[in-house]
Amino acid sequence: MTISQLNRNMAMLQMEQTDNSKDTREALLHARSQKQEQKLDALANNEEASNIRADAQTEQAGYSAAAAGLGVAAAVCACFPPIGTVIGAILGAVAAVLALVGALQAKAKEEQAGMKEEQAGLKEIMAERQQTRIDDLIKDDEDRDTYVDQFKQQLQELKKQEGQTAKF
Repeated sequence: MTISQLNRNMAMLQMEQTDNSKDTREALLHARSQKQEQKLDALANNEEASNIRADAQTEQAGYSAAAAGLGVAAAVCACFPPIGTVIGAILGAVAAVLALVGALQAKAKEEQAGMKEEQAGLKEIMAERQQTRIDDLIKDDEDRDTYVDQFKQQLQELKKQEGQTAKF
């Protein structure tokens, strides 16, 4: 191979490197934006799960307070037999039903919050995959740069050797 052919090959490599660098930059920008979107989605899902849990606790507290009030009313009514005991028993049953409904609704909301956290975890995994892709793109670009630099050095050494050979 002659020096002029090597120079042409070097020029081609540099043009390819420029094109590859542009493609790599575009791919990196795309991957970084996807990673940011996934991180934001994960944060939003975690926040939503937290809000759902807070709502569940608030509802549970409301049902518990209502059940406690009915329980007190049932106890007071039970002090006045015979009709008071019947009314007290009915109020006690209603209080138990209210407490059960509150617990069931809280459990349903807890499950909903768990699903949101699971979605957030999946988004985090996807963001980590994007980071791995970003790292791979950067490494590939660095490897290409290293290859081009090594080729340049070899070309320069060949030019030096040819220059020294020409002097003799």
